[in-house]
Amino acid sequence: MYLKSHLMFGAILLCLIFASLLLTLLNTQSELTTKSYSGEEFQEMAEFERLTQSIDIELIQDRYEEGVNFISISRWPEALTVCKEGVDFLGEDYSVPGVLEHTSNKLRVAYYQRAQGDIEHASQIYCNALEARINLYRKKIGALGAGSNKS
Repeated sequence: MYLKSHLMFGAILLCLIFASLLLTLLNTQSELTTKSYSGEEFQEMAEFERLTQSIDIELIQDRYEEGVNFISISRWPEALTVCKEGVDFLGEDYSVPGVLEHTSNKLRVAYYQRAQGDIEHASQIYCNALEARINLYRKKIGALGAGSNKS
């Protein structure tokens, strides 16, 4: 009985030592792989995640390409519709700080052209503005992605 209880105690002690070593090893490993980020880096990473998860840029690119195809066969109302949808889907998340762009002004002109019944020019302006915004969005995502991959 005495030997049995000592063996049981030894086995329990051995398990505790093993568990303690394992936890120490895991804690050391996580300290080696964890990087602390500054507030600005964290905000950039959060913005990158938000943009890449909330915006389907391929869908918007498809709208642009549809618009260009409609323009090439003079289907102005359809071109206007799909490019306007693309602009609406993208919203204001395309803007890059420090980059001057004039797509909002172009869209005002397109709105005016449309109101005047000039669907041909309105659709061309909408598609051009959408193309510019897609390029700006990709530039912004590229810059944010590069910033979030800094070591």
